[in-house]
Amino acid sequence: MNIQEMHIAVNQGVDKIHSFQADLILPEEIDIELNKNIHRFISQRFNSKGNKYGVGFEESQKRIDDLRTLLTEVDLLPLYKEQILSNIFVDTVAFPIDYYHLIRVSARTNVYKCRRILTSTEEIDGFQYIAVPSTALYNAANGFATTVNIASDDTYLELGTSILTAVDEVPDFENLDAVITYLTDPVNLVPGIEVYWQQYNQVFAANNFIIIANPNTFESLADTAGVLNANTIIHTVLGDTTSLAYVAASPSDYKRVIDPSSNYTLADMTPGVYAAKFSQHDDIYKMLGDPFNKTSHKAPLYTITDNKLELYSNDIFIIDNVKMLYIRKPATVSLSLQVNCDLPDNVHQEIVDMTVATILGNISDPRYQIGSVERLQSE
Repeated sequence: MNIQEMHIAVNQGVDKIHSFQADLILPEEIDIELNKNIHRFISQRFNSKGNKYGVGFEESQKRIDDLRTLLTEVDLLPLYKEQILSNIFVDTVAFPIDYYHLIRVSARTNVYKCRRILTSTEEIDGFQYIAVPSTALYNAANGFATTVNIASDDTYLELGTSILTAVDEVPDFENLDAVITYLTDPVNLVPGIEVYWQQYNQVFAANNFIIIANPNTFESLADTAGVLNANTIIHTVLGDTTSLAYVAASPSDYKRVIDPSSNYTLADMTPGVYAAKFSQHDDIYKMLGDPFNKTSHKAPLYTITDNKLELYSNDIFIIDNVKMLYIRKPATVSLSLQVNCDLPDNVHQEIVDMTVATILGNISDPRYQIGSVERLQSE
């Protein structure tokens, strides 16, 4: 179903032909309930405690099929964090911006004839970004900004180029969530521009849109000559307010590498990809000291801290790649923005049935009890 068809199905389910209860429900309210039940559906399928069968994700073919469109695998570069013991090193990788549930983690480890290796750290290239407060782009009184231009500096605003592909066709947004959905969709942005909400890699900016730009985007600006520099800005006009946000450089990041003084390089080492083993924070030091459970190149340990994985290696191996399989966040459906449900087609009716049951429960309709029983039977 597309989003219009889901709305029609919800209205029909609530209305049951003659009750006309659905006439009292706004489309925005249906969107809210659909999105709640999409997340509830994912939790039921992923978590064995979230359904009556006690079956979690990948424990049955149906549950794999139900979430298959959200399965995502990425390769991530581990960044060096610290050395915590004489021979234990910690690398980190940030969860992707669309991360929702973790399935598994594997790491590519490298060993050199099972000998101790000498390592050091090497700075890696960062990136530049512009953090734009949400209040510079949207508020309830004025809606969305009338101007969202990327320009060379505040004295050459006339050279600014909109970051949006359809400046004259920007919809009327219901709320900030709708703005986030619109701006983070590459379809709505000019080539070379990426927009993220609050987080990109290791950068976190609460209540800000983080704009990443390819320097080639600025070739049309005479005074930048295609170079992204500290004078590049995002210029917005919202109501009577003009805002300027300047480019900033990302923090310096480092990776663990074979020390240049060694008589071998990474290319001389033996690589292998192995499943990483999760540890609770309370247990990590105990496991690191346990000869049977310590981190190793065939079973590197990791913990989860906030929005990052922390991987533990020692002086026998080095990690140069992390592969993460996860369930990404589902699309936030919206009738006004024409955002469809991105779960597989075969579960759309289940989402609709759950939504109808929730709405009937909210209006204290006795059919809610019947709907709940039928939904459990179909699960």
